[in-house]
Amino acid sequence: MATNNRDNIKLIADFVNKYASRLKADISPDGLEITQGVDGKSIVIPKDSINDLMHRDDSNGKPFMQIDFMNGHKILLTDILIGFKPYPMAGLDPNMLPGVVTTQDLYNVFEALENAVSESVSRGEVVTLKKIFDSIIQGGEAVGFDLKPEKCWPHGLAYTKATA
Repeated sequence: MATNNRDNIKLIADFVNKYASRLKADISPDGLEITQGVDGKSIVIPKDSINDLMHRDDSNGKPFMQIDFMNGHKILLTDILIGFKPYPMAGLDPNMLPGVVTTQDLYNVFEALENAVSESVSRGEVVTLKKIFDSIIQGGEAVGFDLKPEKCWPHGLAYTKATA
């Protein structure tokens, strides 16, 4: 762990520049903005929000960085994405969700939701997929992603097609 906030920001930026080929780090006087190249989504890390930093390796030996925030949230910086925990949702079995998700998971879950609605699967399945989608949205927003546009995606779906 770095000894002060400026050191934390520099360590994160150095990690992104060295190991994260599809992330971009921009340091400002107030903190650090990290942008994902794959979808242009970014988060701002205020310099006084960092509680702890950990360099780790995944099961394939690839480095990633875990950033723990003062508010209890955390993110993982990988080569291409920023990972975060999905938000627990009432009525959704937490075992149905991975421990870490990314903004890219929104596309996959929304596609499954579109397919479920168009194929007239049970209303229960559609509701479960919507809760998974909402769980990712809320988890992403909790760590600082602006996901307002993505929040609107399910509103255009005709849920009435789903059968009981």
